[in-house]
Amino acid sequence: MRKIKWSGFTLIELMIASVLIALAGLAAYHAYSQGILVWKKGQENSNQDKAMLTLERISRDLKNTFSFSPIEFSGEETKISFPYLTLKYDWAQPEENNETEDISAPAESSVPLPLLTKVTYEYNQSEEKLSRLSEIYAYPNLDELKTNPDDTKKESSRTLLEDIEILKFSYAITKTPELSFSSNAINSGIPYAVKIELKLKSMKNALSRTILIPIVKPPGNENR
Repeated sequence: MRKIKWSGFTLIELMIASVLIALAGLAAYHAYSQGILVWKKGQENSNQDKAMLTLERISRDLKNTFSFSPIEFSGEETKISFPYLTLKYDWAQPEENNETEDISAPAESSVPLPLLTKVTYEYNQSEEKLSRLSEIYAYPNLDELKTNPDDTKKESSRTLLEDIEILKFSYAITKTPELSFSSNAINSGIPYAVKIELKLKSMKNALSRTILIPIVKPPGNENR
């Protein structure tokens, strides 16, 4: 009668295999976690760049505002609107071309046409979005604008930022050595400076920008 010979793994072999599998799993998890960290860092940097570009755009627009009674400067904690003047260089008649651009003169034959725009930046807290609304008025007949502003208006709107955690506008309406900012609403005149605090959900720290405005008349003292 032949003896049956049993074969299999020893306890030491099973323990070595388990250790090897655990090491391979640990290495895979480490690589995965490092990849997630790199992706999150890249996403945070990308969103911060978008936030900084948005602050730069608001700053540029505010520095081109001016006192103009048909379009009042108004500011709240989450919304700001103001008149904004740009030049469009065009070869066609004004009524034949609806495109608008902020560009320098491309040729001597082009004629600068003033474009009067009401710019509004508004933070929708429920949707966590910042939008920019442009209301472009007919050029260059300002008399018609004063009498029938809504008849000469063309609107365009776009979302600039999403997933916003904090966005606050505050205003310096008195000129002192150290500007004092308040989030109280203003609806006439132009403040000496506007301060913006912005933080996206993906950012660790909030961004802050103080924008000094070339001012002609302080709020409440505008001569109409």
